[in-house]
Amino acid sequence: MGFRKNLKKGEVVFRENDPSDCAYIVGVGAIEICKKTPRGQKVLKVLGDNEIFGEMGLIDGLPRSATARARQDSVVYILTSLEQNLNVLTPAEFVFLENRKPDGVYNHETRKKLYGIIETLERGKRNRSREEKNLYRIFRDANFGILLDKNSRTRGKIIHSGKVQILAKFEGEIIAQAVLIEKTASVAATIAAEVVMCKGKVFGEIWATHKLKIAKDAKVKGYVHTPNFIIEQGAVFDGRCSMPNIKRPGPLHRLKEVFRKTG
Repeated sequence: MGFRKNLKKGEVVFRENDPSDCAYIVGVGAIEICKKTPRGQKVLKVLGDNEIFGEMGLIDGLPRSATARARQDSVVYILTSLEQNLNVLTPAEFVFLENRKPDGVYNHETRKKLYGIIETLERGKRNRSREEKNLYRIFRDANFGILLDKNSRTRGKIIHSGKVQILAKFEGEIIAQAVLIEKTASVAATIAAEVVMCKGKVFGEIWATHKLKIAKDAKVKGYVHTPNFIIEQGAVFDGRCSMPNIKRPGPLHRLKEVFRKTG
């Protein structure tokens, strides 16, 4: 795409005193705005996802007042060119969606925003530009996973046909295609999934129809039911284990049925 630029760490977007001919929006990564001083380059600020820079030169017509360069590998979009290629979405919406994955795992607010953008594309199908049509084709069947952020605390039931990633405290029930319990997580729940990976603490029952893995330093206490049980050295398992002979992972509706029968 002519309006997208992939940058390597340290690569310059524009330099101080360059002519101002366009503005940019950060897709992913980080852009630092620097200015020359007697002691060398000074970083004035660092911009992240969906932040706009370089717009002042378009307003006042003056040369660039600072240098913009990639703090890390990044993607930026030429805002004026992007606007000309969009009929339905705003540049910020387009950039926000394009830099995600259809099966990525995101928190509640991000998932809500992503599905909202996809719905906007669906409603505007008669007016979509070529770029918007391509974007909709990629994301129309998106199944974003559920992320429970670190430092949050949740209680309830989660039923999801995709992935669930937990970094926080959770109590209740989980039915999903895959469940990843990170090191920072503490979970007291009944879990039913095809694959369960535990790096944190779990108290309760785990029904994994394909595989259960307890990573180093993780702790699981309770009952587990899986045909493929992997315990890394340094992991702790305290409880009972049932290992049925199941060669293939069961579909989600079977997981729900197991979950219902076991309370």
